[in-house]
Amino acid sequence: MCFTNATKLLPHQNRDVLYLTDSGLETQLIFKDGFDLPEFASFTLLLDQRGWEHCKQYYRRHAALVADSTNDVGFVFESMTWRASPDWLKKLRCEDRMQEIANKSIQLLAEVREEFPTLAKNTILSGTVGPRGDAYATEHIMSSEEAKSYHLPLIQAIQKAGADMVSAFTLNNTNEGIGIVLAAQEVGIPCVLSYTLETDGRLVTGESMKQVIETIDAATNNGPAYYMINCAHPTHFLPALKEASVDDKKSSSHWISRIGGVRGNASKRSHAELDNATELDEGNPEEFGKDNLNVMKLLPQANVFGGCCGTDVRHVESILSSYVESSPAVVRKKPSLE
Repeated sequence: MCFTNATKLLPHQNRDVLYLTDSGLETQLIFKDGFDLPEFASFTLLLDQRGWEHCKQYYRRHAALVADSTNDVGFVFESMTWRASPDWLKKLRCEDRMQEIANKSIQLLAEVREEFPTLAKNTILSGTVGPRGDAYATEHIMSSEEAKSYHLPLIQAIQKAGADMVSAFTLNNTNEGIGIVLAAQEVGIPCVLSYTLETDGRLVTGESMKQVIETIDAATNNGPAYYMINCAHPTHFLPALKEASVDDKKSSSHWISRIGGVRGNASKRSHAELDNATELDEGNPEEFGKDNLNVMKLLPQANVFGGCCGTDVRHVESILSSYVESSPAVVRKKPSLE
């Protein structure tokens, strides 16, 4: 069954609307809900009824924030396919279930969307793609062509399942991003690239977001619909954004306007510290919303906001509350359909 709506505007084509998305699904399931997620693969819960219903409730809680809002707010549903690429499926002994997993992931999102009729206008079903390897290490960096071949099967499965677009999260190098864009272009589905930054506001490779965006745009003819930052606390990259914003005004460079969204971590700890942590660091939800508001002011083109590791529905609600309380201080740019 296909759930896509080809006439629907995507977030970058609808800049006047704030789009929320969900929070730290995997950390919520493991640390708060007591589920065992082998290889951090949330899709495993879709394969039994108890897991299916639990995940539905997770998305319901987030979607309700938008459905109950009196403001013009949209929602991007991200599928549970972050670990559904070939290498991870092999580790999980699910090699032959890629299309089934993609179908179930998009079906679950579509069913939740149908429960909230007011969400119909500005909701997006996005198929999530994750990195081939460890998001925090660069042991093996594929060529862009190798990355295209690797990610193509899952992107094809996501498109066949009926997603409106593909979003690749926790990427850490340019080659893999280029490969994902090339695969999405071959399939004919819009794609978003989201990069993980370290506490210095750079990728683990040392590259800046400016370098990443300019390199990928040049290699793919501005292929990504937009870029995002995820799996880093906003305070880690706010200084870099402030500096870039000043430089951008001096140089008339457009790269910073290509950043269309943020999904930050709850914790201000580094990735190394989080990897060694035995308890979930939830940070401060109220402060998290204010930090994201500061990001909005630096990135007026960005209109997709949610959470990553350690966050839950409270953090996303805080983003919405901070946004609403600040309006019209946060000026959204008019939509660009180019």
